[in-house]
Amino acid sequence: MENTELITDKRLLIELLNEKGGYNLRFASDELKADREVVLLAVNKDGMALEHASHDMRNYREVVLAAVNQDGKALKHASDDMRNDREVVLAAVNQDGKALKHASDDMRNDREVVLAVVKIFLEKKQEGFFLYHFNFLIDHL
Repeated sequence: MENTELITDKRLLIELLNEKGGYNLRFASDELKADREVVLLAVNKDGMALEHASHDMRNYREVVLAAVNQDGKALKHASDDMRNDREVVLAAVNQDGKALKHASDDMRNDREVVLAVVKIFLEKKQEGFFLYHFNFLIDHL
């Protein structure tokens, strides 16, 4: 599908998202990329579909939480406000501790967030990643 052939039919897009995955949001018209129902469906199937959502949707807490709960790394596509939101960042790092690198500076320096990441790594036995980032974590505790 070429970029000039954007999908404008909501029912057709919903069918595509259900059958082929959320990342197909990239083929949606700007209007549908701003449609809450469509974007929620997409990010629930593939959190990284947030990349193709409208600016407003990237700043809509319900959408961003759904995205980061599906794939923590989707935090990198959230608005600056959402990357500075403790609830959103904690959801992202709970899904994937490596998502911390996409959080705002304030959240990366937030003791509660950093301790949550340490706990996650230890619980998931991701010691290799933990040891690799040990200096970063020590600096932020």
